[in-house]
Amino acid sequence: MFDPKEPLPWHNPASSTVFEAAAPPGHRIEQVEVKYQSGYGMIDVRMTSTDGRTKVTSDWLAGNWATPHVVFAFDALPGFALDGLVGREQPSYGLVNVRFGTRRRAAS
Repeated sequence: MFDPKEPLPWHNPASSTVFEAAAPPGHRIEQVEVKYQSGYGMIDVRMTSTDGRTKVTSDWLAGNWATPHVVFAFDALPGFALDGLVGREQPSYGLVNVRFGTRRRAAS
């Protein structure tokens, strides 16, 4: 999904949480959910993937259980598939960097 030789595009202080996640084999990510907390912005992220029959929802990837929060859901863009994501959560700031692995979907 991501080139392991490519450095992550941020400095990783010891107090931050770095996460990477990919869809299970044979699945594609169809939805990404983010937790939003007033004063901090996006504080956590999880994904739902499917193989066309079965849906699998990951755990919250940064493990941020702060409350109160609101959850927003985003679907993949038309014509694209999400393969995975990598990001960093910084205490007192929330998600400070997230990037997605994407590809064009084959025409059906």
